[in-house]
Amino acid sequence: MTETDLDGRVIVITGAAGEIPFAVARLAADAGARLVLSDVNTDRLAAQAATLPDGPDPLLLRQDVADPVDALALAAQCDAAHGRVDVLINGAGLYEHRPLGALDAASWRRCMAVNLDGVFHTIHALQDLLSQGSAVVNIASHSGHQGSPGHSAYAAAKGGCLR
Repeated sequence: MTETDLDGRVIVITGAAGEIPFAVARLAADAGARLVLSDVNTDRLAAQAATLPDGPDPLLLRQDVADPVDALALAAQCDAAHGRVDVLINGAGLYEHRPLGALDAASWRRCMAVNLDGVFHTIHALQDLLSQGSAVVNIASHSGHQGSPGHSAYAAAKGGCLR
């Protein structure tokens, strides 16, 4: 098996309607993966999925990663469709410009809920479908290493995803 041999592998990607996660989905589809794609924006997700190369139809699911119930529903549907997850890519993210002085508790909490808690909820819900040799990839950000002016909540959340 080569690094790009994903033929038949089950890959779950959250936030898959976003630019980076969808680019990953396209590469995985090109390599023969069976995709499970989730996002809160199901219209955009469906439109993008229609542009994927011929192959197995991806399973498209609505998931608000901040909601642990949605993560459990994702796991149940993955189990019913595939019985396993070979790769989980946590790609969902919320990037809002809010200078620290304008950042309120509700904005902080929503940013943490999507960018950090969502990673936990999804991994936790899928843990029984992951096996020895499965991979979990958390899409983080350089901001998590060094911060980013006007994005302190985002940088803190992405820093939590780095290790």
